[in-house]
Amino acid sequence: MFKPMKKWMLLLLLVPLAAHAEIYRSVDSAGNVVYSDQPRPGSKPVKLPGISTYKPSAATQAAEKAKAPAATPGANVTYEVTITNPADQATIRDNAGNVPVRVQVTPPLDAAAGQRLSVSVDGSSDVYTATSDSFQLQNIVRGTHTVAVWVVGPNDEPLGPKASVTFFMHHTTLKQSRKAAEAAGRNPEQRPPSAGGGQNYRPRSNPSPYRPPAGFTPH
Repeated sequence: MFKPMKKWMLLLLLVPLAAHAEIYRSVDSAGNVVYSDQPRPGSKPVKLPGISTYKPSAATQAAEKAKAPAATPGANVTYEVTITNPADQATIRDNAGNVPVRVQVTPPLDAAAGQRLSVSVDGSSDVYTATSDSFQLQNIVRGTHTVAVWVVGPNDEPLGPKASVTFFMHHTTLKQSRKAAEAAGRNPEQRPPSAGGGQNYRPRSNPSPYRPPAGFTPH
């Protein structure tokens, strides 16, 4: 015969069946107690306890919700960035090495939630940020360069893929300046009239490597 503990263990195993069929108790010829969902001669239906359910109180639910980490605004949004200026493969002529950059972000940035743009030049590990869709690179030397822009959240987590364009920076050389002045009928040793004349013109030397403009802050 089953011990009492074993009886209750068997009853608990049979509880899920209660919603579908009755459980019957019978005693076989050897005196063993048998439980079955099929009635047998001499068997009697067993009244099983109902299935226990638990529903947390409103206070418990509020406490669990307070423990859960707050979702980062915009974390589930994928931002698309398009660099509208400079155009890919564009040639830029600027002796100061300035490159205006304009981007389009979809959907718009939520600056109040800490979202901003990350900017990298030539794949440098020095990444700078901007909160405006229009900014300027400075001191870009002659040659081929790539600028990449993407959106990050308040913890610097990327919120979308990078957009990048390649451009070619040209600086006007002294020889080119002389040719332009001679073609305009000016003395090549003088400044162009628009820059204020009367003084000898000294073209700007090659700028130093890229330095971010004011307003950019590294991560």
